Amino acid sequence: MTDYAKYEVEDFMTDDFFIEWVIGGSVESNQFWEEWLAIHPDRGLIVTKAGQLIRSMAFKPNEEQLSSAEIRSMAEQLGAYAMNGKTRVYSMRPFKRSWLGYAAAIISIFICITLLFTQNKTAVSTSEIVDLTKKNALQQVNNHTALPKYILLADGSSVILKKNSSLTYPLTFAGKNREVKLIGEAFFEVSKDAAHPFYVHSGKMLIKVLGTSFTVIAGKELKVVVNTGRVRVSKDKDQTIGSIRTDSTAVVLVANQLATYQPVKDEFKKQMLSTPLMLSPEIADKEFNFHDAEFSMVIAKLTKAYGVSIVYDAKKMGHCLITASLSKYHFDEKLNYICKALNARYTITDDNIRIDGEGCKEQ
Repeated sequence: MTDYAKYEVEDFMTDDFFIEWVIGGSVESNQFWEEWLAIHPDRGLIVTKAGQLIRSMAFKPNEEQLSSAEIRSMAEQLGAYAMNGKTRVYSMRPFKRSWLGYAAAIISIFICITLLFTQNKTAVSTSEIVDLTKKNALQQVNNHTALPKYILLADGSSVILKKNSSLTYPLTFAGKNREVKLIGEAFFEVSKDAAHPFYVHSGKMLIKVLGTSFTVIAGKELKVVVNTGRVRVSKDKDQTIGSIRTDSTAVVLVANQLATYQPVKDEFKKQMLSTPLMLSPEIADKEFNFHDAEFSMVIAKLTKAYGVSIVYDAKKMGHCLITASLSKYHFDEKLNYICKALNARYTITDDNIRIDGEGCKEQ
C-alpha cells in the first residue's frame, strides 16, 4: 500500500488517486483522504499546496490524448524555462488527457514546479494549522495583533485578516459550496471554481463570489468593496456555515464598487468609488508589470496594495532587479514569482512575511 506519509508536493502531483480526489473525487476517495488527513495532520500544508497546483492547471479530461512528441516538446520547453530562472508567465492550453494520463502530463511540467516549490516552501504559524482530529472540524483564527494576518485556504484562496478580526473556515471544502465566516475585516482573493461558489458569512451579510478579490468590513458599518471580478451581497438569514438562506434583497457589485448596509431602510446601497483601487484591473496592469524594477520598489507596492508587513535584507536584496508581469496573480503567487527570481524563499509568521535569500548577482 502506498505510504502517503512520506509524500512531498511533487509526489502527490503524480498520484492518480490523489488527483482524482482533488479534481472531484468519488465517495471512496473522499472518505479515504478525510480519514488519512485526520491521522496525518502534519501533512495538511503539503496536501494543500499540491491540491492548489493541480487545480490551477485546469485539467479538462476527454478522450483525446497528447502524443509522445507533444509531451516531449512540452517537457523540453519547461525544462529550458526552469533553467533560465526568469519570472515571465506563460499561458498554456488546457491539457487534453484521460484520467489515466494525468500523471504523465504532470511529469512534463514537474521540472518547473519542483524548482518553484523546493525553493519557496512556506512555513505557517501553529495558530493557523487546523485541528484534524475531528472530521469536518472548523478552524478559527483570531487576530489580536496590530498587524494583518495572512491565511491560505485549502482551495488556494487567501485571506488577509485585519486586526481585531476572526475567520472560521474548514480544512477542506466539502459539498457544492465553499463557506467561511468572518467577524471584523478581511481582504479576500478567491480562486475561481464556478462549480463551487464561495460564500462569506459576515454579520448580517452573505457575500457570494465565483472568483474575485474584495474587502469585507463588518464593524459598526457593514461594507463590501470589490477589487476585481463580481460579487452578490444580500442579507444572511442564517449566518452559519452550512446553511445558505438569503432574501430577495441583494445587490451585485463589480470592480471599484462599494455596498453599504443601511439599517434604517434594511437594504444595501451601491455606489462607485471616486478613486479606482490599486488592485483593480486598470490600476494593477500599471502597478504590477515590472521591467528591471528594484526589489525594494516591488515590495513597497505589494505592502501598499495588501497592507501586510514584508521584511527582507535591504542591503542584500533591495537593489536586485525584477522583471515580471504579476497583475493577474494572487498575493501568494506574486510572492512565489519574485522569490523564484532571486532564488529566495518566504515564511509566514503571526507578525509578518519574511523573505530570505542570498541577494542578486551583479546585474
